[in-house]
Amino acid sequence: MGILGDCLFLLYMPIVRSSNIVSLAAEKMA
Repeated sequence: MGILGDCLFLLYMPIVRSSNIVSLAAEKMA
């Protein structure tokens, strides 16, 4: 893995964060 794993991790983290924020916002709106 190495560098490829790091790149995937860096790409994956913002996606997870933004989906968490979206779900939190959806819960507050509901």
